[in-house]
Amino acid sequence: MGASYQGIAAFNTTTGKRTWFDNVDVADPPTIANGVVYVDAEEGLSLIMLNSSTGAQSAASRRRPARMWVPRFRWTGTCT
Repeated sequence: MGASYQGIAAFNTTTGKRTWFDNVDVADPPTIANGVVYVDAEEGLSLIMLNSSTGAQSAASRRRPARMWVPRFRWTGTCT
């Protein structure tokens, strides 16, 4: 498991003052596209979408952890 960080914030590029803050558990660096901040949260189990101007949550998606597939073999022969 990787490190996670508490919270994400946006800053005004002119003044440097914080515009908004969200106290979400951030697992990976966020992605910004079309006015939406996509946050990989809870060690990759959730995707949270925030409005880049206001920080308001616009949507969230919970992902199920991937299951590890283990093949099962049944020996029916003999070794020669």
